Amino acid sequence: MSFIETLVILVVAIIVFGPKKMPEVARKIGRWMGMLRQARDNFQRQLMEMDRQVTNSLNSATDELDHLLPSDEDLESAVTNKKSVLPRDFTSDAPDGFPPPFIHEPTPSQEPPKAP
Repeated sequence: MSFIETLVILVVAIIVFGPKKMPEVARKIGRWMGMLRQARDNFQRQLMEMDRQVTNSLNSATDELDHLLPSDEDLESAVTNKKSVLPRDFTSDAPDGFPPPFIHEPTPSQEPPKAP
């Protein structure tokens, strides 16, 4: 706010409330401003805490998922040796009725038989 705007607001307040009530009105406005500022700070603090909790949850979930995935070396070894990258006891942890994990094994290309 510019100086002129502040001066106009002050003059209007003196006219409306009178010079004797201005200190009391100013104190009340100051208290309300302090309460609003405190409420704003508490709200920001709560939002930051919630954000921190969500970030920590996502980081821990991501870390857990990273431990489940095979490493790049395991994947390269599996491709070259045509082996599964899943742990051997993976199927033993699966509940009954679930199929074994899918392991892609490339099949040799089949050409149609040539006519004699």
